[in-house]
Amino acid sequence: MYMTQKQKMINQIIYAANRLGFSDAYSIFKGYCGSQVVILMYHRVEPDKNGWLLPPISTTEFESQMRYLSKTHKILPLNKLAEYLREGRYLDKKVAVVTFDDGYKDNYNNAFPILKKYDVPATVFLVTGHIGSENLFWFDKIRYLIWNTKLKKIELDGFGDFSFDSKFDRLNSIFMILEKFKKIPNEKKNHLVEELVNIFDVDIPRGLGKDVILSWDEVKEMSENGIDFGAHTVTHPILTRTSSDQTRFEIMQSKKDIEKRLDKPVDTFCYPNGTSSDFNKNLIDLLRENGFTCAVTTIPALRPSKMNLYKLGRLPTAGSYESFKFFVSGCYSDASNILNHFRRSNVQN
Repeated sequence: MYMTQKQKMINQIIYAANRLGFSDAYSIFKGYCGSQVVILMYHRVEPDKNGWLLPPISTTEFESQMRYLSKTHKILPLNKLAEYLREGRYLDKKVAVVTFDDGYKDNYNNAFPILKKYDVPATVFLVTGHIGSENLFWFDKIRYLIWNTKLKKIELDGFGDFSFDSKFDRLNSIFMILEKFKKIPNEKKNHLVEELVNIFDVDIPRGLGKDVILSWDEVKEMSENGIDFGAHTVTHPILTRTSSDQTRFEIMQSKKDIEKRLDKPVDTFCYPNGTSSDFNKNLIDLLRENGFTCAVTTIPALRPSKMNLYKLGRLPTAGSYESFKFFVSGCYSDASNILNHFRRSNVQN
């Protein structure tokens, strides 16, 4: 898998911290600073990696993480955590929330049985326009095209040159092209994705989305067995790159879709992509005015009690048990916040 320089640095830090016993010690130290609240972010749970899809955490690893959390943390649904924070209610020393983004079918096939086994509540954020449909998410469509094209290299106008000679090259190209696509306006992005189908000369099997994405029947079964569902838009655009009308539609229609199917209120939201540039005050106001009690980002943070309820940070999926312990100890979020502080200071100077 393609690994960024930041990811390489994080892996080195994790290795050193675990070798020195720092993660365990830091977790104890954080306990003296007040309640530790960790919101975990997952996407896929699979025993084997499918080359073109977003890399999953293994089923075995996911189970070890849920087993650990069930012994060490009070695990709350996201909307219950928001209620506690909003009302200033007492929180246990260690609190965890489990979330999933997008709505992949392996959430039902692989994660759901484990969550039931350890009595772990979770919140799944659905891209509702794709639930029960035949269509892949736009980012997975790009992944499939690049992974299956017979082309060895390509030059995309305005994006650069890309090589597909090896597996590593394809993974690297997937990462780079997706990052570039996230930065362009939504309508242009959708048009370009369709152009790529012709450029890469790949036929996407009809109905592939049904094999990859949850059905509404599966969503309903999960909902009846301890799993909550939140809104994650209809088509997964970057909301700061859509028109005001489209933004409102994406948010409100996603909420309505879930409420209609499950006959339950939906009051949690997940920003697509979720970095600090992917939401703003206008979005937060829109969510607040329309019944959402909280929203999650992809910004790493361990103590959302000090944050705006519409800017709740989450920790990313850890691929190994040791990495997971490092993340939930607070080391990762604190180190990331310190690095971001110095980065902002350098920019200002």
